Amino acid sequence: MKLEEFFEKVQNKLGRKTITLSFLQCRVSLQNGLGGCVFRGDAEEAYVFLHFSLQEFGMARTNGEEDYDRAVWEDATRHLEAIRAVLNEEFTLDLPQLVVRSLVEEAVREGFFGLKYDSNGRKLVTLETNPLDVQIRIVNIPRGGAPEAIRQEWIGVELPARYIEGTHPTRNIVTGKLEFYDGAYMVSSRTAVETLQKKSPVAAAWFIDNVNIDDRWLFNAQCAQTINVQ
Repeated sequence: MKLEEFFEKVQNKLGRKTITLSFLQCRVSLQNGLGGCVFRGDAEEAYVFLHFSLQEFGMARTNGEEDYDRAVWEDATRHLEAIRAVLNEEFTLDLPQLVVRSLVEEAVREGFFGLKYDSNGRKLVTLETNPLDVQIRIVNIPRGGAPEAIRQEWIGVELPARYIEGTHPTRNIVTGKLEFYDGAYMVSSRTAVETLQKKSPVAAAWFIDNVNIDDRWLFNAQCAQTINVQ
């Protein structure tokens, strides 16, 4: 589908032409590899790219006034919902609904930053020193690109983690393929592998040999349960 046609369909879903759509069309047009079209194989990547672009555009528009900023993010989410509807209809997909939030709010949700208020009620962003605030136990085979026999070894392993609610786009740590998790637990990959090594040295060695373990991983929420809040 040509980009012009795609954005015209999105505009029809919204019922109006907007500056936001013009910005998004320019951003997509400048992306290498899209060739002026949106293809079925690109749809998920385009969806996540446009989600991120709306975050950037929203950050440029917000001014710190709570009501105004809320309206900006609600409008951005409406644009993304129109984009999702067109992609799903045109390519027979079932892309999940995502909420557009500021990059700062995303960092707070993921535990990198904290929030507090000063005596005048102003919101302050602080550096979070302990983002992994719950202890989880893996109770089902987690999703992922490792062989099932390797992933099965996670069952019973307990890890410090942080729960991230809502639908969350992530990448398969083995294949790089885009996936969507409906709720996830974020963990330190190195801590996870070191803990796994005590139970299954073979499984731990597989991860050390095949993926980057100096990162943060997401476990889908359905594979784990919270056993302690730190």
